[in-house]
Amino acid sequence: MAYIILQNNEIHRIAKTEANMSTIIPNIEYYQDRNWVRDITDQEFSDLNLGRKIVDTITDSSVTFKDPFVPLVDNRFAADAETLSADIPGKIEILEKNLSKMKFGDNTAFENEIKDYKTILENLDVSSWTYPMTKTLEEYIQDNSLGTPICPLQLYC
Repeated sequence: MAYIILQNNEIHRIAKTEANMSTIIPNIEYYQDRNWVRDITDQEFSDLNLGRKIVDTITDSSVTFKDPFVPLVDNRFAADAETLSADIPGKIEILEKNLSKMKFGDNTAFENEIKDYKTILENLDVSSWTYPMTKTLEEYIQDNSLGTPICPLQLYC
């Protein structure tokens, strides 16, 4: 079971497990008391994490998803190696910031997932990939068994 955490009727965070949810949002009870935490399937979590789906509607009891709008030139996909290479340091910086600020406690599995993804990004050689890409970087990493991507919605800050 995975979770979507809402705030002001918008998506705030996603979590793969209850332990991850408590790590991302230390005061999770505040969100639970306001009915801002919803169960989602593992597939829905994966689709949100990889950018394959976005939130469509939020009601008191459910969240529905839809395919993201894809313009003729989809800026989610890298046009060339230089563009992708320029984007990766920002992703690494976000992971580093979260590793230093999040309090993992006993949730070392989540901490290790973030560290592993950071290492994957630091060691990527994107020069031989085919461009323009037809997938997000996160989809490419998962689909090619390079590791488990971590999207910003899974992180604390």
